Amino acid sequence: MNTSFIKTNLIVKTIALLLFCNNVQSQTIFSKTLKTLEGKNYNLNDLKKNKGNVFIIISPDCPLCQNYALTLNEQQKLFAPKKIKYIGVVSGKIYTVQEINHYKKLFNVQFELLIDENYEIKKNLGASVTPEVFLINNLGKTIYSGRIDDWAYDVGKHKPKATEHNLKDAVNAYVAGKPITIKKTNAVGCILE
Repeated sequence: MNTSFIKTNLIVKTIALLLFCNNVQSQTIFSKTLKTLEGKNYNLNDLKKNKGNVFIIISPDCPLCQNYALTLNEQQKLFAPKKIKYIGVVSGKIYTVQEINHYKKLFNVQFELLIDENYEIKKNLGASVTPEVFLINNLGKTIYSGRIDDWAYDVGKHKPKATEHNLKDAVNAYVAGKPITIKKTNAVGCILE
């Protein structure tokens, strides 16, 4: 059999598999419905209209989620005019709506907070700690995941000031139509239960 035919066939099958996988993730993330803090259904399909969405996996009692609230608020404000929406996701049924609202009020959280009672978003995105962020394009593909920046470099350890702004850099590159140079980092934080 011709080796160039085999190589071409393998390339075509690989491309088809990649397109299928991207389509499955797109259908999966945008097919979910979460709960608002008011108890209403929030259909993630509505997020397709944005250029992109940043999902932030949050635990209200995690010190890093508390410390990063201001940074995330600033980024939400900066990127909202560029059609990037920041969404905080609280997984499971560990926290009451009152506890989540207390976190929102105490740390002046400006982005939307949603409840993922059945861990669907956690599973879909592969989240393992809080805070962990995922930049998703309008097709539902994860184009950056990991830490917000390098301020916290290990559990309980942080620098005086961040020197790498991974999430912000990824969003800036995406909205400018440039390649994201660092697509994945290791998030540091509280273990997601």
